[in-house]
Amino acid sequence: MKKSTYDIVIVGSGAAGLTAAVTAAARGASVLVVEKSDYVGGTSALSGGLLWAPGYKNEKSSSDEIVQYIQAATKNEGSPETVELFVREVAKTMRFLERVTPLRLKKAYYPDSFAELPGGVTKGRHFDTAPFRMGRLGKRRSLVRPDTDTQIVTVDEAVRLGFASNTKRAIRQNLLRLAFRQLLGYRGMGGGLIAALLKGCDDLGVTIKTNTEVDALLHDKQHVAGVSVASDGVKSEIRTVKGVILAVGGFEWDKAKVAENLQADLAPPPSPPLAMGENIDLLEGMDVSYEKLDDAWYWPVGYVPGTEYEGRQLGTLILAERCFPHSFWVNSDGQRFVNEASHNCALALLEEENNSCWAVFDSQFREKYSVLSTVSPSAPDPDWLIRADSLSSLAQAIGVDPGGLEKTTARYNANVKTGDDPDFGRGRYAYDRYYGDGQAPYPNLGTVEKAPFYAVKVGLSVVGTKGGAKTNAVGQVLRTNGIPVSGLFAIGNASHAIPGPISPAGGITISAGMNSGRLSALTALGINDR
Repeated sequence: MKKSTYDIVIVGSGAAGLTAAVTAAARGASVLVVEKSDYVGGTSALSGGLLWAPGYKNEKSSSDEIVQYIQAATKNEGSPETVELFVREVAKTMRFLERVTPLRLKKAYYPDSFAELPGGVTKGRHFDTAPFRMGRLGKRRSLVRPDTDTQIVTVDEAVRLGFASNTKRAIRQNLLRLAFRQLLGYRGMGGGLIAALLKGCDDLGVTIKTNTEVDALLHDKQHVAGVSVASDGVKSEIRTVKGVILAVGGFEWDKAKVAENLQADLAPPPSPPLAMGENIDLLEGMDVSYEKLDDAWYWPVGYVPGTEYEGRQLGTLILAERCFPHSFWVNSDGQRFVNEASHNCALALLEEENNSCWAVFDSQFREKYSVLSTVSPSAPDPDWLIRADSLSSLAQAIGVDPGGLEKTTARYNANVKTGDDPDFGRGRYAYDRYYGDGQAPYPNLGTVEKAPFYAVKVGLSVVGTKGGAKTNAVGQVLRTNGIPVSGLFAIGNASHAIPGPISPAGGITISAGMNSGRLSALTALGINDR
């Protein structure tokens, strides 16, 4: 069995893991990143690349205001120490990365998820990854995990320029901008984020081994000394001087762990089929604490036949069918049950009576907006899109109570004509309006009254799980007695997340993981001057 030694070994190559690698290498450490797949980037590579970084680039909120907002949005679920350290350090993490890597961040006009709560803001705390020119990586560009379709815009551009509502129209209206980026080989969103971090790793001499799976930690329960890996059928041991950092993600693709911990029947996730629970399996027999294994980043998804990635069916994130006018959701009783446009609307799908959920919309919606971000208004109706000439016929086709659907539609239409949703407040919040149609009379509200009528099944899924090893604020994995396991860290979705069930902001998943990556690497190296 071959052996080698590095100062730091990082397991997993998403944004959190690569940030840890860049941090350690910038301080002179020898660093190895081990990735089980053929590509670098993990789930981060298929994300929007949006980061929540309060206090960055002259964002004027005080630390107290930001902490107040997180506590209000999460109902004080997070560890105060971890929340306060995140607030204090996240801007430093982004400044560091822009200094030592080609990553560039652009302010996004994106609101906090609950901007109306104390300490919340309607814009200024979110940052988009600027599109990255892939040619700067040379032949290494092929290492970046491919997207389901090439993204060359940012999240903010996708929303404000209309890509989220009518892709073909947005392409026509922004053809010059898109042609320039396409010609020069730019990649945006999560792929651009990973590419920039990978370039930083290359420049700093980080070693990256793909197609290499960690099958065990080398430990004596109190101290981790390295990892055992397998690559192309050959096993070897890799020793570490300073520590092992687990950045392997969660367990959303492991059906047994999902059933045991989340106790939910999930639709296929929209993430690449990578997160198989190594964050739990590798710690077996180590007497460590776990936290929030029953929690996840829940999100509604739709099903588009043929949307596969590496041979697995992926869910499609639902956006238009929950935020744009001329649509609403109903359960099997034909009743609405949530503000569909809310950032955390998927939590309502956890209730048993809402397990069967449908997005209902009419031909007004169909004429203006893309269905499941896939079928443009000008395209013919696909076979999988349910269509009917009346609400009662639609109800029968989807197994919904016809009387309930007709009553719900009548009430919804009457309220919409007043410009308000007194039942669930849809459209009253900055987050709702950001994702709505800014050219409509009411960004999130429009009548559902023009035949034919349509329905799309809404499934409950996750973009990642939130639970794993319990750690302290700097990512050290804790034993059941509260003492850290020497030489072992867990970051991102491999550990317990900052917020509880309610997420305070889009992009906090990645920015919190990146921040933990930097802090864990510095802690492993014994460096306190952050």
